[in-house]
Amino acid sequence: MTWQTIPEMVLSTATRFGDAEAVVDGEIRWTYTELVDRIRRAAGAFARAGIDKGDRAAIWAPNSAEWIVAAFGLLTAGGVLVPVNTRFKAEEAGDIITRSGAKMVLVQQGFLGVDYNGFAASGGAGVAVIDLKSDFLTSGTPFEHGEVVGTDIADIVYTSGTTGRPKGVMMNHLQ
Repeated sequence: MTWQTIPEMVLSTATRFGDAEAVVDGEIRWTYTELVDRIRRAAGAFARAGIDKGDRAAIWAPNSAEWIVAAFGLLTAGGVLVPVNTRFKAEEAGDIITRSGAKMVLVQQGFLGVDYNGFAASGGAGVAVIDLKSDFLTSGTPFEHGEVVGTDIADIVYTSGTTGRPKGVMMNHLQ
């Protein structure tokens, strides 16, 4: 089967793999059916929060079950993912978040001692700062699939910036 978008591929896993284990993260153990349900609810939460097709949202958090749900939920809602290196300081992350045009940034409070509340209080690059561990990702009405096509931008990955400021590389769903 050939998929044109990441959401098409990911959402099809519930049908293809059902009750097989999809995610294991500490105490969390989700089947593909459970994962897809969470992704659809997260997509609904993003849509309710005003993320429309092509809008960018950053995830500045470590790998986790919630990171997976946030990333695929965002893409399913039609948004563009901007992953931010967890080792970046607030100034470095803020630069990428601002230049990417992100409308929101998802974080994991307390990770590596970073004061995300301070980041948000200082203007947080003018975006909403949401904790991945909050109920945001589970608060949406299940959302099937945005108006996403294969040539739409899926994510913007920033380089390390070893020879200057990091540069954003845009990749579409077909890649």
